[in-house]
Amino acid sequence: MAHNLCFRFQIDKKYDLVVSVWLFVSTKDEVVDKMIGQVLEWLQPGGYFIFRESGPYDEDAPKRFKQNFFHYRTPFKLHQLLGGVVKDGHTLTITRCKNSRFLMKYEHDIAAAVTEVLYVAKKVPIEPVLASTLPLTTISCSYLKKVGVVAGWQVLVVGCGTGALVFHIASTYGADVLGVNFTMKDFNAAVIHQKCSPDIASLILFEMIVAVEEADYGAQCFDVILIQETQLMMNDSTKLFANIRKWLKPSGDVFLVEQNSCPDPLPSDVEWKGPSKFVSWNELHEKITVKGD
Repeated sequence: MAHNLCFRFQIDKKYDLVVSVWLFVSTKDEVVDKMIGQVLEWLQPGGYFIFRESGPYDEDAPKRFKQNFFHYRTPFKLHQLLGGVVKDGHTLTITRCKNSRFLMKYEHDIAAAVTEVLYVAKKVPIEPVLASTLPLTTISCSYLKKVGVVAGWQVLVVGCGTGALVFHIASTYGADVLGVNFTMKDFNAAVIHQKCSPDIASLILFEMIVAVEEADYGAQCFDVILIQETQLMMNDSTKLFANIRKWLKPSGDVFLVEQNSCPDPLPSDVEWKGPSKFVSWNELHEKITVKGD
């Protein structure tokens, strides 16, 4: 009935926001394509589609759970489905998504076998998108030891990639870690790895956000913030560093790992062709600090 209503509900005006909960989980891919097309028709350009879905089931889930009629998709699979539908030169691209914490203690509960993910997608014109190909950067354990990270601390890792550093911090120090990555591919891999680490899964949360400088985590909520190669992912990081000063607790620590500075303009033989630029440490220092810091 819900699926029939989805196709029969015709409207004359466009909406700024469309919201759904578990709309796709009981639907095959070919029907999902039609639903996505309908959502595109309902949205005006620049409008948002917020939806909640269940991720892939756990390999240890009960047999009856695997054999039911539901279709559990990875975040990357949903990303592909959304991007594969085009209406009037527009498509839906996921700009932000976040997984809920695993309910690992409910060993035989359905909730323990899936990852609930909240997605935010935006209706955008079709255009080439530069995906991140930067490798995951590992920060030396000595830096974390100097800070004295302990269990219960709140740690933010910006540019966490597939989550190697996030898992290291959670398993070694017992801290609560929020890992932010920039691509659906990395987010998908990180969530899958989290499912394989039940001992520390409750300490970890992953989020994919295209414009990390627009995130709002509140004031003085992190003890440590680690930033990995974000300069290459944005044209102007001034707003990000302003937010970092707000997010950091008093006497908190910030670590930055960035590419070395290069001449400006860049030499013609440099392979990096992205819209961003290499920056000097002097420029980074100016962005991070303000009068009185």
